[in-house]
Amino acid sequence: MLKKFNRLTILSLVTLLALALTLSACSGSNSNAGNQGNAGKETGDEKVTLRFSWWGGESRHKATLAAIDLYMKQNPNVTIEAEYGTFDGYYQKLQTQLSGGTAPDLIQLDYLWINDLVRQADLFVDMYTLKDTIDLTEFDEPFLRDWAIINDKLQGAPTGMNALTAIVNKSFMEREGIPMHDKWSWEQIIAEGQKLNQKNPKMFLINSDLATLTEKIVPSYHSQLTGKYLVNADNTLGFDQQSMTETFTFLKSLFDTGVLQPLGESALFNAKTEQNPKWINGESAMTIANVADIPKLRGTAASFDITTTLFPVKENAKSTGINARPSQLIGINKNSKHIDEAAKFLNWLFADKDAIMTLGVERSIPVKPSSQQLLLENGKLDQVVATSLETALANQAAAPSFINNNLELMKISNEVIERVAFGKLTPEAAAAEMIERYEAKLKEIEASTK
Repeated sequence: MLKKFNRLTILSLVTLLALALTLSACSGSNSNAGNQGNAGKETGDEKVTLRFSWWGGESRHKATLAAIDLYMKQNPNVTIEAEYGTFDGYYQKLQTQLSGGTAPDLIQLDYLWINDLVRQADLFVDMYTLKDTIDLTEFDEPFLRDWAIINDKLQGAPTGMNALTAIVNKSFMEREGIPMHDKWSWEQIIAEGQKLNQKNPKMFLINSDLATLTEKIVPSYHSQLTGKYLVNADNTLGFDQQSMTETFTFLKSLFDTGVLQPLGESALFNAKTEQNPKWINGESAMTIANVADIPKLRGTAASFDITTTLFPVKENAKSTGINARPSQLIGINKNSKHIDEAAKFLNWLFADKDAIMTLGVERSIPVKPSSQQLLLENGKLDQVVATSLETALANQAAAPSFINNNLELMKISNEVIERVAFGKLTPEAAAAEMIERYEAKLKEIEASTK
């Protein structure tokens, strides 16, 4: 996945205003706005054209297009126009489409975007109003509540499950005499990483990048340290000067001891670890990633064997900081003229055996247990991937509140973390700046929703 453009893009003022107007436009143009279940009903053999947008790599495109072709053969009255590409620029384009009323009928979404989008306007069909068409019985209700339900509405259906993991180069570990652990503490990581880098300054225990620091390592470590996320459910700060200073001191130590590849080296491969020469050439021991990243990281690791371990957890942690979350969601545009037909196609993607087999794990491990079992039985689900997710699920923490996914707050974290990593901010100064900027942004967000 990812990104010249990345997940930390801020909604522009123009887009915010346009999205805010979308709701009034919807209610003015749709007499069934109060009854989504009756909107977009089809009459059997009526010719219908649906647009479906998503991002991904070539293998995801190929599998999704094959599934679409299969559906159209089974439903000759339906034409599905595919709109796909890379993650770069996808969100920007989607914002423009939603604000301009030109968005597709079916839209692949990152869970990070949902809260920011729907607090501006009512954009997506509540999946619960489509329960006669979309079978949600195998979807875990707490999982939906934690990641996809906002304003009591199910904003989209999760395409798969994802979680943090550590992906390990077994060959490197054996060659360098580094012990293998099922569970690593951060203290062990620092000790082994420092010894490795002292022996060979060109080698790093972990190759990482700014996106990994911002989205995975820093917030998870703070959660392990305090038992809290960066923002509490009541939109107050979940950190203070002391806890954030300690978190940034930990981050600084990862670079000072040579555990992490310097950010200046990894910047060219931000959120593209599979393209990093340190990973490709087997010159690092592990990388921190999502379970869904295992296939593509394995794909460029042709010269060595990989395995996974639990995401590192500090000693005496108050939380693991590990969450199982959606890989993506697929939402139905509330302005679609064919809501019912879009729902039928979406249900088919999740329920039809041929569709499940065709898509495989291109959108990570399916949420439905029956789909997981089907893929396992037919060799379509890598046992390493399945075990990695199972391990994460057994050690997961409570989910964060939606505000923690706010892109404007994440942009602040990204900027501060980058300066700490490059030695331009001390941990103490970084903590103070985080407090000041987070408090100001939270007040701004609160004011914008009144």
